[in-house]
Amino acid sequence: MALFEKGHPKMGGRVKGTRNKIADQFLKGLLEEWNVGGRDAMKIARVNDPVRFCVMVANLLPKELEIAVGPLNEISDQELELFIEHVRERIAGSLSAGTDDREDKTLN
Repeated sequence: MALFEKGHPKMGGRVKGTRNKIADQFLKGLLEEWNVGGRDAMKIARVNDPVRFCVMVANLLPKELEIAVGPLNEISDQELELFIEHVRERIAGSLSAGTDDREDKTLN
């Protein structure tokens, strides 16, 4: 009988939710400490170690910034709406033309 065979009882391992409980307790403790002296600690860090303070701030910023550049970015909103309307009309026209063709073929 293999250990991971279906129907085999679990044999230990981490209790479900343990990681979440640890993270939750850590964040609660961190918040308590922040409430006691977090702002003062930031002021001290800013004055005593400005480089490290800047690194901390930089680490809070997003790592990636996505800038999309493409042909649609150069079109005004009004032009884009007209283009979409035109395409919808063409699609509707081709769908109705396709339906007519099918009906004609089935009748003949």
